[in-house]
Amino acid sequence: MKKAKWFSGIFFALMVLAVACGGPAPTAVAMPTAAPTVTLVPTPHPTATPVPVPTDTPTPTMVPTPAVPSSPIIFVMHDDYALGRDITIKIRNNGTNKYAYGEYYPACQNLSFHDESLKVRRIESFGEIKELPEGEFIIPQGTHCDLANQLELLPGEEAILLIWDQQECVTDNWGCAESIPLPAGSYSIVGTFYEKPVTVGPAANPFERGDPITIKWSFKINP
Repeated sequence: MKKAKWFSGIFFALMVLAVACGGPAPTAVAMPTAAPTVTLVPTPHPTATPVPVPTDTPTPTMVPTPAVPSSPIIFVMHDDYALGRDITIKIRNNGTNKYAYGEYYPACQNLSFHDESLKVRRIESFGEIKELPEGEFIIPQGTHCDLANQLELLPGEEAILLIWDQQECVTDNWGCAESIPLPAGSYSIVGTFYEKPVTVGPAANPFERGDPITIKWSFKINP
């Protein structure tokens, strides 16, 4: 019994001595954790849009309008006439060659007359009914084709073709048997003239024709 108490006392003393020598129990020190490596992603820069640099506007190339050659033969007339008054129809040769034109009844060969309508006229001509093109009519001076003559219009010359009394022929029986006055309106004259070839010698044909040229003149007859 004494031996057991003695053993317990020794054990207790050893425990006290261990505590006294060792001191307080060591406190656990936290070890620093290595910070994670941060990968920096570069911020994308916006794609630059090219800005056009203003330049001087190029001067447009002007394409010249081709000049319309002037006609060697022209009508010499006015743009307006009074209703019921005679109209003098003349031509002028502005070219370098001579041209042929009809005398006395030039509308027989050279001229045709038109109004702005699409009326188709039917007239009695030389005993037969004749239908004219749309808007076309004939005048008394244009009916006696057997009396037509041919003259030369030299360069620089001017000639009267006819003096028209604003009448329209409606019956042509070997001459204008009946005519009526035309109303006010818009009219036009178309003329075809032929260059006169140079003819010499006794066998020359005075009616020989060269190159044709067609001209037009528009005018108004006012009330």
